[in-house]
Amino acid sequence: MQGCCEYCGARAVNADHVVPRSVYKRLSRGVLARREMTIRKQPPSWLKDTVGACFDCNMAKASRLLIPRSWAHRLEELNSLGIGTFRVWAGDAALLRVMCK
Repeated sequence: MQGCCEYCGARAVNADHVVPRSVYKRLSRGVLARREMTIRKQPPSWLKDTVGACFDCNMAKASRLLIPRSWAHRLEELNSLGIGTFRVWAGDAALLRVMCK
């Protein structure tokens, strides 16, 4: 993995699934089916995309519904899927503790 962490800007050493794999699997099986998903049989393929992340951010994010700033333009679409509420996270661990209470 090359480049910078999409969350905090440190050296990226991991590929982070922005939408957690467990959530994508439930979406693709229709477990989280909503009105929007009945029209679209399969979730969009970009939901499986990964971004570069440093070890600390990847572990801190885990399976939380947090997206990097580079995905902010997709925030409304992500939140309309009925998965939960996605939030933009900039890799600040202190802010993560407050956001996830």
